[in-house]
Amino acid sequence: MKISSSQKVPKHTAVTAYLDGKAFNIEGPVMSGSDQFQQSVANDPGLSLSVVGRRVAPAKQKNRALACYAAAGAIVAGGVVAGLMTEPGLGAVIAATSLPAVLLGYKQMKAATASPNFTVPELKTESQAQKVLSNSLKAQKTANPQARQVAYLSGHGNHREVAGFQHKALAEVLRGSPVDMTILDACLCSQLEVVSELAPFAGLIISSADIVPNEGLPIEKMFDAEHTPGQMFEECIDATVSASLIDSKAVKTKLLPALDTLGKDLAEGLESDQGSAIKAALKASESPEHIGERVDMGSFLAHLKERGLATESIDGAIAAFDQSILRHHRTPLTFRLDSKKNDSLPPGWTSFLSSLGKHIKVSHFALL
Repeated sequence: MKISSSQKVPKHTAVTAYLDGKAFNIEGPVMSGSDQFQQSVANDPGLSLSVVGRRVAPAKQKNRALACYAAAGAIVAGGVVAGLMTEPGLGAVIAATSLPAVLLGYKQMKAATASPNFTVPELKTESQAQKVLSNSLKAQKTANPQARQVAYLSGHGNHREVAGFQHKALAEVLRGSPVDMTILDACLCSQLEVVSELAPFAGLIISSADIVPNEGLPIEKMFDAEHTPGQMFEECIDATVSASLIDSKAVKTKLLPALDTLGKDLAEGLESDQGSAIKAALKASESPEHIGERVDMGSFLAHLKERGLATESIDGAIAAFDQSILRHHRTPLTFRLDSKKNDSLPPGWTSFLSSLGKHIKVSHFALL
């Protein structure tokens, strides 16, 4: 069933949530999603829920915490000895270095006792995790065939993985069980390299191009059976630096083909008298990172148009971009400057990135 960003949805939403309780340093907040989902279901009979994922065995996590505390104790003891043998100030400085170990121990102990009802089988391989998520998605579809199907993943995220899944692995799962919406409660997922892998089977995607706070997205506010995708997106704005509502089907059928055409023109332009203008457009574009390895796609397209570059292909790319990014708060979608990424990027776009790499040092493009 096709779901638009503002369309009134059926009064039934089936959610399959995958929580990566092994996401280092955020294990507790991730697993607390289980409790939040249970509360949402208790308050809304229109929600059906399946929560799966993985976690570190509580006993093992407690042992980690104790090891951290022991290390901190040893550091403090060393500081005391150093203070007695030399200067008290030196001892205090050494003892103060135990604070990171204390903090880590606290987080590990808190994670060990978090969400005791979140009991899941041990998943040692990605293929095992794939099977668990796939089975859960299929079971939800079978039990609730008329419901809006939503996949939710929580954990760490970047241009390579989300919630412990390589993007290709997650794409394989979604290909077998397409969903109406995918919510990526993880950092750095509004990237071309991510959504191009998941398109079109992820449906509408809610994600962020920036760091998502440890507390994650507001599950209890977002998951209302009657919320439209646009309303779910609105609930994310105050919880993240940036957020986007992306139509992955439009990404697949419109944006990627448009970038293929544009990329070919830009690759040729870099080898001509347009090279300096293209690099100037790149330099003027916004970036969510100080070192400039990622560029705001919308900003880059606007600067290309402003300079009158690749006029026909840039107009097509801007139109496709606007059709793909349904809603956004701050940075809508980024792309990485190096070409050594996934094979879901169109060859024309990859050729542009490859040509770009011959002209600039990618990790320091701000020095252009």
